Amino acid sequence: METAIQNTVYSYQQYLALEKETNIRHEYWNGEVFAMAGGTKNHNKIGLNISTILSNQFGHKGCETFFNDVKLQLQKENYYVYPDVLLTCDKEDNDAYVVTKPSLIVEVLSASTENYDRSIKLAQYRKIPTLRYYLLVSQKEPFVEVYGRTDDEAIFTYEVYENMEDSINLSALSCNIPLADVYKYVTFMPE
Repeated sequence: METAIQNTVYSYQQYLALEKETNIRHEYWNGEVFAMAGGTKNHNKIGLNISTILSNQFGHKGCETFFNDVKLQLQKENYYVYPDVLLTCDKEDNDAYVVTKPSLIVEVLSASTENYDRSIKLAQYRKIPTLRYYLLVSQKEPFVEVYGRTDDEAIFTYEVYENMEDSINLSALSCNIPLADVYKYVTFMPE
């Protein structure tokens, strides 16, 4: 969940200073700063499971996987978010704090962020030229939605995986992720 820090407009430099001073993650959009609230245990388990799977499959290929604490730049000095999981395989993506060229983005859905993840973030993520896949992962039940960029860069496919025996096929990255591994150690409970 995000909450705006009230009645203050921050420059990009002030935003960076705030993050260093407080050691709290904040999303930044057009001068507004939003503190990031903590998630559930299931949220953390799912994000960590996916991050581990990606690290194991891509670490030896020169790619990097980040979980929860690395910023994604959507608009230079204007819009920064913290996706749950990021995968970047671009050698130029070498800033110490920010990813700009992700291949895959994962958001674990929660009641407070689901609409934002499905609308504003989806619209912004689709503008990233390097992005191949955007995954929305439910923590209430086995349910993963995959948006995949086609050869026509303006068009994304949409697939749903909800059977625990399924494997998420990310063919453009030569990657398969078993749904059972995504939800390993997760006990489903209503939010």
